[in-house]
Amino acid sequence: TQINMSLFYQESTVNKELSIQLADEAVTNLLPFHQISYIQSYLKVAFNVLQKWDVNIEEYLEKKTAANNG
Repeated sequence: TQINMSLFYQESTVNKELSIQLADEAVTNLLPFHQISYIQSYLKVAFNVLQKWDVNIEEYLEKKTAANNG
């Protein structure tokens, strides 16, 4: 649902901050299960949303990983 809403706020009712927030929440919830193949598909969609908003995925994941480990 978070991914679908992030797409909605990117494509239909443009709201960059909310779209990024929802995609980020989806990634946070999905990352612990990244080894499951269908979860990887959802992560790709979330990363695509972030990339369309010019978020550097490598930097984003480094920060996300550091925040989770720190």
